[in-house]
Amino acid sequence: MALVKCTECGKEFSDKAKCCPNCSCPTKDIINDTYKNSNTLCIDDLVYDVSDVVKLLANGDRDDAYVIAEEMIPHKVSGEITDILDCLTQGIFLPWGKDEFGYLRNQIIEQQISSKEQRIKSQPAQNIPHCPTCGSTNIEKISAGKKAMGFLAVGFLSSSARNTYRCKNCGYKW
Repeated sequence: MALVKCTECGKEFSDKAKCCPNCSCPTKDIINDTYKNSNTLCIDDLVYDVSDVVKLLANGDRDDAYVIAEEMIPHKVSGEITDILDCLTQGIFLPWGKDEFGYLRNQIIEQQISSKEQRIKSQPAQNIPHCPTCGSTNIEKISAGKKAMGFLAVGFLSSSARNTYRCKNCGYKW
């Protein structure tokens, strides 16, 4: 367990905490700011000065940045260096470590990606209309013929004449 100094309030707390207990600043933001300000990258508790890599990435010279990073950073597969360069390009300097298979992983970034993927999977498709009453997507569009029949029978008060969809589950029309 290491202590980190909060960039918001200046108090020290454990890097294992989700946020600063004093001001609630997220720990990942504090750690990223610490490494970003010093242009260093922490991999398995070893600190690497990546200021040259960051400068090359800022100038758009990704190939040279890749060569320097590959010589400097211990890795198992070439995709790991690409992942690190992608993070540095986005301004993410969070620490990296090896997983159970020995591959470099940025645990915080992976947690964010997996939680985002889970949120996307759990959300219903956004282009499919659903019933405002029961939330069902088992709906049908009210045909022009049914609208005309409703208008002729009841006039403007007909629910079929003035609405577009009907829910097959609860019968609500909107």
